[in-house]
Amino acid sequence: MIQILSVPFIIGRPLGAPDDPAFQHQELDASLGLLNRTDGPVFAEFEEDAPAVEEIPPWVCPVSFAQASDESDLVETVMSEIQLLTPWYEKGITERGASSFGVADMELEDVVRFLADFAKGEAPSAEEIPIEDMLMRAAEDLKAFYNESAVSQPGNPSAKDIEDWYWGETEAGEMIRQIKKSFIDAPDSSDTAQARTKFAAGFLLVPGSQVFRDA
Repeated sequence: MIQILSVPFIIGRPLGAPDDPAFQHQELDASLGLLNRTDGPVFAEFEEDAPAVEEIPPWVCPVSFAQASDESDLVETVMSEIQLLTPWYEKGITERGASSFGVADMELEDVVRFLADFAKGEAPSAEEIPIEDMLMRAAEDLKAFYNESAVSQPGNPSAKDIEDWYWGETEAGEMIRQIKKSFIDAPDSSDTAQARTKFAAGFLLVPGSQVFRDA
């Protein structure tokens, strides 16, 4: 039986504000209470707002990226960003001892070149893995590098801070958004592989919270 408790908190804080066990237990009690329901499926809403938390200064990425011009080479522009972020990424690996980068099994520059071809509306070939799977893996690897670089920087960025920064202020995020734009309006194809690639590129790459940037 499906039982869902919908909560009004931002993504990344499913239990509301941190360091408030009393409030978090209220939510857990409401969630576990659904197990006593015999009707279903159950979709309930937790309507109580989380207690206010002390405001913290907004996070600002200390790395400044040069604005790309229309004539800029996409690969070179993204690789310039990566070069500036690499010390922060390596700092994060040293502190955490691990990274989520690597699902595409490609070097970072190869990931960028692979995605840049997609941004031009050209789907590269893949030998062993379906091309739409390689697209998703490469996009996840690029985002992982940027996100892990961001959380290693000074301050306490929220999940939304990092998401807005990646999708709105980096050429890497712009490149992924360009892939979406290049494929979403492409003609439908009777070829199954092409249809899957269009669906992945047009509907799965960019989170719903960021599609407003290209509306």
